[in-house]
Amino acid sequence: MKKFSFRLESVLRYRETQTRQREAELQQLLARRVRLVAFLNEVRAQRAEAEKTGRTDGVSGGVLQLLHDYIQASKRQEQTILGHITAVDREIEAARKRHQKARSDEKLLETLRSKSLESWRLESLREGEIVAGESYLAGLYRRENAKLEE
Repeated sequence: MKKFSFRLESVLRYRETQTRQREAELQQLLARRVRLVAFLNEVRAQRAEAEKTGRTDGVSGGVLQLLHDYIQASKRQEQTILGHITAVDREIEAARKRHQKARSDEKLLETLRSKSLESWRLESLREGEIVAGESYLAGLYRRENAKLEE
């Protein structure tokens, strides 16, 4: 009986590796998005603190001008960060599609492998049945020959 071998085993291993790489790429992008959102929240919190400081009594005109400039710069920085988040969201969507495609390709090969394995098992069972049948017939033939020789 021959040993099972899947002709596309190396391709399956490659697809598994590719899927893991796509997964890692997606995880990196998601982590990058989390960092950007955290930075955005930090910028907003600092701007809110600056606005609060500007509303208190006893703040001089020069300090108010500095706070105003800081708040304007903070708003520009917020827009820049939002642009980066939008870009990362697009990259995440593309990475998800690549990951889904890689996973789909891998699943297809896994399905082919399992069908091939099942076919091999059925063929092995058939071979075993044939050998058992031939063995039985050979034994029966020997017994009949032994009776005839007596």
